[in-house]
Amino acid sequence: MESFPAVQTELRSILQSAFPSTPSASAILDADIPYLDGVCEESLRLAGTAKGALRQAVTDTEILGYKIPKGAEVLLNMHIDRSPPCPIDDDSDDAKRSPSCRAAIHKHGNGFKGPAGRDLHLFEPRRWIVRDEATGKETFNAYALPSLAFGGGFRGCFGEFSFFSFYFFLQ
Repeated sequence: MESFPAVQTELRSILQSAFPSTPSASAILDADIPYLDGVCEESLRLAGTAKGALRQAVTDTEILGYKIPKGAEVLLNMHIDRSPPCPIDDDSDDAKRSPSCRAAIHKHGNGFKGPAGRDLHLFEPRRWIVRDEATGKETFNAYALPSLAFGGGFRGCFGEFSFFSFYFFLQ
């Protein structure tokens, strides 16, 4: 974030407005500060706790039209820093997506095709923020771009614990 002093200045200003005196950790966690959430998500997007994960297919499946046999190892790219990891731009490629993927895009949108997907090389916390046109209220949109910063399931990432422990240590 030090390479982007305007972001740092804006975050400081927002935090000073939200917390006139030194807040407790619980006050920070309970606060609704979309820009802070955006800074955290953007930090994880660009720094990445892991660049990828290797998984083994437990059943025969298909990914974007490619047959993946049971037992094959699949590398998941979890680091989006310059451009979308796999361009799927036209309708014929989109038809290769699984029904659950198409449903997720229908529900949350395709972040790469919207404002969040622009200038991916920049540290831009506002890509994660949506402004309500009627009220002007800003909210954090966790679905602005695909994100899997810590992994999950049975093999959840140790980095999740370390990141939050470090965060609270600084308080």
